[in-house]
Amino acid sequence: MHHIFQIDELTKQITRHMFMWHTPQRIVLDWALTCKTISDPALDVLWETQDSLINLLKTLPSDIWEVNRRKLHFTRIPTPYEWNCFEKYRHRIHNLQVNEEPHWDGLSTRVYQLLDLYFPNGSFLPNLQRLTCFIDWEHFVWIKLFLSPSLLFIDLNTFENNPDPIAGPMLELLPMKALQALHLEDFPLDAASVRTLSSCLLKLSTPLQELITYHKISEEATNHISRLSNLRVLGISFRDSNFALSGATEIFPSLRCLYAQVDDDLGWLDLLKDMRAGLRYLSITWAEGLVPSPDFTQRLVSALNTSGTQETLRVLRINASRPWNVSKTTITPILSLRNLTTLEIHTPCHTHTCAFDLADPDIAQLASSLCRLETLVFGGPRCGNPSPTFTMDGLFFLSKYCTSLLELEVHFNAPQSRIFNHSASLTEEGRVPIRTIFTQVSSCNLRWLYVRELPFPRAPDSVGIMTYFLIHLFPHLDTIAHTGNLSEPWAETQRGIQAWQAFRRITVPAVTP
Repeated sequence: MHHIFQIDELTKQITRHMFMWHTPQRIVLDWALTCKTISDPALDVLWETQDSLINLLKTLPSDIWEVNRRKLHFTRIPTPYEWNCFEKYRHRIHNLQVNEEPHWDGLSTRVYQLLDLYFPNGSFLPNLQRLTCFIDWEHFVWIKLFLSPSLLFIDLNTFENNPDPIAGPMLELLPMKALQALHLEDFPLDAASVRTLSSCLLKLSTPLQELITYHKISEEATNHISRLSNLRVLGISFRDSNFALSGATEIFPSLRCLYAQVDDDLGWLDLLKDMRAGLRYLSITWAEGLVPSPDFTQRLVSALNTSGTQETLRVLRINASRPWNVSKTTITPILSLRNLTTLEIHTPCHTHTCAFDLADPDIAQLASSLCRLETLVFGGPRCGNPSPTFTMDGLFFLSKYCTSLLELEVHFNAPQSRIFNHSASLTEEGRVPIRTIFTQVSSCNLRWLYVRELPFPRAPDSVGIMTYFLIHLFPHLDTIAHTGNLSEPWAETQRGIQAWQAFRRITVPAVTP
């Protein structure tokens, strides 16, 4: 039997591929052929992506290593000949995830030390292209093992809350010149390490396509980044800084996606005016404790119009950490962005009132203006008091105009729906069957409806009416999602919808006379 099959994880990976791509009749034959030999192309597929180094080290003779408490340890030091056992495997690894969380499989410190001794200067994985690390400071020093000159993508993260001075020297080792993507999204750095990062960013060159770092980098680094001709994705902080770009005539010429962390200073919006049209994705997150100004959306859309981006923008996400009152005045400027496919506004609600002060006519206007929407989210945690003027009647307009809608989360007031209450009263009196309320089924493609903690109407037979209502508004609805446990009426409605969808999927075979 091939040595590979002594490693359980790789055996499972092989069998998954077999069941995925071959009929059951072929599996036994394929398995027999594979057990006889694994050729170079098969090895390439098997080792191209690994979520741990454990599988690679298990190709060493079994008396060298053992796994104890989810960590691989060496029982003795491998000889030079034994190191060669995985020589034909390590150069095949192109993508690697290194996760050293306490509950995750990993390597002992001694193993890292020996690897560093035998494979210095990034020679351990010579063809590594993509590195994702989620690591503690104790093991962070060992990322130098994986910093191969061939690296194109680096994503560094840690589950530590406080920065450590070790980060600065390690950042200096990153192969910046050839990088296509660098992600330091939630990576904590002290002041000295941020200065080091700013110096490192000056080494970035034309190949760079993605950069995400929310640290307060230097103005010189900012100016350098803004002129990189192939930069497509940028995540950056505008907080505590005016983000001055001295003498800039055209900034971020190829930018398509911007993740911005901002404060209450809206001066950064002037940057949008200077960008070349082409931005497709814009996510704006406010600093802790801050909310957008009352005229923020008006100023935002004005800046987008100046650069011509209103025609290219497809995704707009706004995130506030404190309750932000979202009303018709807030939404109206956004309605000019008619090519949006995703609109998300996340804000927590007030203790006793909903942050979204919208009415059914406002939703009707939004639906008719942004008819290409695929995702609409007006959401935030804990809302048991949705606006009495935004009812299920508003969902009717969304189903009518936004036929491409796939995901929906809005704080609607189901008990106040005029259509719902009217149908409930008619059904209660037995005068009109509920099916006569709808003359036709909507063509909306919605599959996910998020209800969180929205109240459920208490009318007689409310579950049946709600199920019928949603099935006709959203005939493709699969899931009523919730952050916690669904209340029993919502759960019953969910079961009714699933039963309906299961019934629709039943196919009756043709009968030959």
